[in-house]
Amino acid sequence: MDYNNFSMTFSFPFSLNFKFSKLIKYLIVITIFNTLASPILLTKKAVRSINSGISCNDLDLTVQIIDIKFLDGNRYYRLVISDGDDYAPCLAGASIQHNFSSGEIIQDQVIKIKEFSFKNILGHPILVIEDLEPDIIANSIIGNPAKFQFSFEKNIN
Repeated sequence: MDYNNFSMTFSFPFSLNFKFSKLIKYLIVITIFNTLASPILLTKKAVRSINSGISCNDLDLTVQIIDIKFLDGNRYYRLVISDGDDYAPCLAGASIQHNFSSGEIIQDQVIKIKEFSFKNILGHPILVIEDLEPDIIANSIIGNPAKFQFSFEKNIN
């Protein structure tokens, strides 16, 4: 595409028309292309893989945080993560609490799980995310996830 001959005019309901400079046109085209060309990819079956005992070294675990709730009485964050197919509750580990309290990570954010563990709380296995890497923020929940319950299959402390 020849960006030098690219023309774009925007019309507004209040009769204001203007033309963008070549650099602005180029940035708009690149932004639109990148948005369309790079869909948000979550790791398929990540929630089930975590339950089956996979480690973060075996698979890049990219999930979306679809809910965040600060439980003041217990001083921790309860999260709900989704891989687009399944969702499950989990907790934010002590080492990543600051990511949530500072607002660095918000609802609908995509994250890469770097380290996790399981804790036995009142006879139920609870996933605890110990380390993560923030990724992009989606506009809404990705996919149509169904509730998944972790079991005592592997690695429960």
